[in-house]
Amino acid sequence: MENDHRESEPLEAPSNTLIEDYLDRITAPLVGWKDYDERQALRQEILSHLESGIAAYQELGESRDEAVRSALKQLGNPDEIGRQYLDTSQGFSSILRLTRVAGGFVCSVFGLVVGMFAGRIAAVTLNISGTADHSDLVICGVIGAIIGWRCWRRRVGILGGALRGAFGGTSGILGFSLIDLLLRPSGIWWLLANWAEFLGVVMKVGAIGAVAGAATSAFCRIIRKLERAPQPWVVD
Repeated sequence: MENDHRESEPLEAPSNTLIEDYLDRITAPLVGWKDYDERQALRQEILSHLESGIAAYQELGESRDEAVRSALKQLGNPDEIGRQYLDTSQGFSSILRLTRVAGGFVCSVFGLVVGMFAGRIAAVTLNISGTADHSDLVICGVIGAIIGWRCWRRRVGILGGALRGAFGGTSGILGFSLIDLLLRPSGIWWLLANWAEFLGVVMKVGAIGAVAGAATSAFCRIIRKLERAPQPWVVD
C-alpha cells in the first residue's frame, strides 16, 4: 500500500501545480486593491468549488489530472474571474471603475491627438489638400479616438494597434477619395487611368496609420499597467 501511495504522489503534482497557477491568476488583479486576507478567502472559496468539480469528474471515471483540467475549464478564464470579482466586490469598486473610465478616456484623447497628427502628416507628405473646414482632420481624430478606446478596452497589443491604425487610415483615405472622385464629372475615368498612383497613396496612408495605431496601443498598454499597479491605500 505504501508503494502504491508513493507512486501516485508524482501523478498529482502536475495537477496541483495547475490549480495553484489558476488561483494565482485569479488573485493577481486583486493585488493592491484587496488585502491579503480577502484574497486568501477568495482562493479558498474557488478551491472549494474546484475540489467539488474534480470529485464529480472523477466519479465519471476520469483520472485526477483529467478531472482537474475539466474542472478548471468548466470554471472559465481565471483572469476574467479575478477582474469580475474586483468590479463587483464592495470596498474600492467605485474607485476602480472611476480609474478605469479615466484610463479609457485618456487613451481615447491620446488616440484623437495621434489621429489628427497622423492625418496632418499624411496630407503634408503626400501633398494632399485638406478640406477648408478641416473636417478631414476631425474625422482622422475620431478614428484615432475609436482606436484608442478599442486598444484600451480590448487590451490590444502593438501589432493589433498597428493593424487597426492601418485599417482606419486606408478606410479614411478611400472614403474621402471615392466621395471626391464621384463628385467630379470625370472622376471615375481619372481613377481608372491613375489607379497605380492612387493605390500607392492608399498604401502610404495605411503605413502612417499603422505607425499611429502602434503608438496608440503602446500608450494604452502603459495605462493598463498603471491601472494594475498597487495602490497606496491598500495594505497587503
